Order: sequence, then C-alpha cells, then structure tokens
Amino acid sequence: MAANIRLPNVNRVLLVGRVTQDTNLIFSDKGMPFCNFTLACNNNYKNKNTGEWVKNTAFINVGLRGPVAERLCDNLKKGVPVFVEGYITSYKKEVGGVNITKMIVRALRAQILEYKQSTEVEYGVETKTETPIETESKETKEDDLPPVAEGDELPF
Repeated sequence: MAANIRLPNVNRVLLVGRVTQDTNLIFSDKGMPFCNFTLACNNNYKNKNTGEWVKNTAFINVGLRGPVAERLCDNLKKGVPVFVEGYITSYKKEVGGVNITKMIVRALRAQILEYKQSTEVEYGVETKTETPIETESKETKEDDLPPVAEGDELPF
C-alpha cells in the first residue's frame, strides 16, 4: 500500500428524519444558544431470503448552535420531520471513571419539512390555514422567477 496517497477530507452528512422528543434551548456560559435533539431516520430494504421489506431505524444525535438553534428550537417537537445538513464530530467524556466517546452530527443547516396549521374562526366558520415554519432557507418569490411568454412550452 502506497503511503503517498492523499485522501480528500470529506465529512458531510445529509439526513431526513423525525424528532424523537421535544427540544429545549440552552445557553452556554458565553451566551451561545444550543439545541440538541435525536433524529429517527428510517432505512427500508428488502430481505433477500424472505422477500419482505424490513424497516431499520437509526437514532442519530444532532446538535444545532447559534442563530439556527434559536430559530428552530421552539418548533422542533416530537414527530416533526426535519432535514439536516452537517458534519460528524466526536467528543470524549469520563463517566464514573470510564472514558466514553460519543459521536454527534453538528448541524450547519436545518429545515422543518412540514407546515404549521393554524385554525381561524371568522363569522362562526372555522377555517384551517397552513403557513410554512420559518427556517434559514430563502424561499423563491415570484419576482425572482424569469418571465414566461404565452405559448412557450415548458421543457418537461
């Protein structure tokens, strides 16, 4: 095996899953906001021997910090679907004289994948409206889209 091989440094994680429990926003001694939660991510595959579909769930610890943690932590409740982009990091701590190494996904970006439902009562009629939960991602407005002339066909 050659010792001169240079490997690229790639540490990137993309996850979609559901939050396993309600989250709390905590602050460090220096005032940095943190929001830690566990994400349940499913991986379905077909068993070659039985032909049945098997559901494998991984529970992954995720950490948000900074302004992203402040914006999203109140809306991260049990069962809410979330998209997370980040990197894997590990840390060591001593518990009862035993050294433990833990791995966590440090989230760089996170987006809630469902709409918040609100119920409004107007003139005795109950109506439900759906509004997207604010995240750090920028939504495209109609003004940002190029104009389409009448008669133009879309390529798809």
